[in-house]
Amino acid sequence: MALGLALTIAGPSPARAATQGGQFAAYFDADPVILAAASSQGPLALSDLEDLALTVSGYRPDDLAEGRARIDAILGDLARHLDAAKVADDSARAEEALSFLHGKVLHSYNLDATTMGDILDSGRFNCVSSAVLYLIAMRSLGIEAAGVKTTDHAFCLVRVGGREVDVETTNPYGYDPGTKKEFADRFGKATGYSYVAPGNYSRRRTVDERELVGLILANRMAQATERRDARGALSLAYGYYRLAAASDGRKILLDCVENLAADLADRKDFASIEELARTAATFLGQDARLSQLLETAIYDRLALLAGTADWRAAVDGADSALAEGSLSRKNHDSIVVYAYGNAANALGQKGDWLGAARLAEEGAQKAPTDRSLSQAAAGFRRNFVVMAHNRFATLYNKRDYAAAAAVIEEALKLMPGDPGLLADLETARRAMGH
Repeated sequence: MALGLALTIAGPSPARAATQGGQFAAYFDADPVILAAASSQGPLALSDLEDLALTVSGYRPDDLAEGRARIDAILGDLARHLDAAKVADDSARAEEALSFLHGKVLHSYNLDATTMGDILDSGRFNCVSSAVLYLIAMRSLGIEAAGVKTTDHAFCLVRVGGREVDVETTNPYGYDPGTKKEFADRFGKATGYSYVAPGNYSRRRTVDERELVGLILANRMAQATERRDARGALSLAYGYYRLAAASDGRKILLDCVENLAADLADRKDFASIEELARTAATFLGQDARLSQLLETAIYDRLALLAGTADWRAAVDGADSALAEGSLSRKNHDSIVVYAYGNAANALGQKGDWLGAARLAEEGAQKAPTDRSLSQAAAGFRRNFVVMAHNRFATLYNKRDYAAAAAVIEEALKLMPGDPGLLADLETARRAMGH
């Protein structure tokens, strides 16, 4: 088993996904078979369990009848075999069923063979697909069964004779495996996993039939992720979420959302990440991970915009995001500082130091948590004074004292009372004999 990759749902009905609009709404919907199974109470009927296993394996609605017929043929052969062998005790029937399935159906272990199609078409299986088939077989025999999940493996247990018995379905000797030398000899070599015995509750967890079947989706998600198919993984994630919402379904769904967001970020498509985060929140309710994803996307989009000629749009966007609560004050002010700072520097590079200072001061009023723009404004004013002084000094050194004084007088009109400019003016006037 290659197990994949997290609030109670308080959003619109999943059936509304197709009508919500947007490019990501369809990812937060699932096949009606999955939704019906997730919403039902108690054990599923055999045909519903079969349909669920086939649907999560990728079977289309038109193909379910054929797939169910193929499973039923296996179950019919199993029933006839048990009848012929006159196996009546439930424990013995459960053990013999495992041996029968390995003799007739389960031909070769393969880590990636996680679907019912893998079993039905080629006899290839892994821990998840074999456990699901065995669970279906137990349902057909009227024997109570459940799944067991570890960190990277899955198997079954049956409840017979007043006790729970583990069934490692990847191995023909896997019934009550702790008592079988043949199992110990073959299991690890064939699968690479180690058996997690009953009582080791930190490493194993009993799961119901819906979550066990849902692990097919989890494995398919993991396979899509390995192929770097983030959209493919997310398209499967909502179904698993509905089947395993009480355990790790929500976490895995959010993992898939973040993986797709990472792909979009590589293309700098931050607007689509915003849409993805907002769409996910519509269906899942507010969540810290989605809020962080949304804020990061808004920040990155506005940071790009802040460095362009349309920098005021970045500031307006930051103001709006701050008002709606999707951007923190710190990140808002960071965008404002960057936008105003770039624009002010551009003016300064053209020699308009006081225009740069005024723009920086305007920005400083909008970014109270950051003193960068206030400091920049002071620096721009100093540059204006230096520029005026240098012009003054050039004329003064040429003994054109009147022109030197005129330069400073013009500068003082723009920066009245500046001590440095006043000192230069006094120097020029003394040279002129005033």
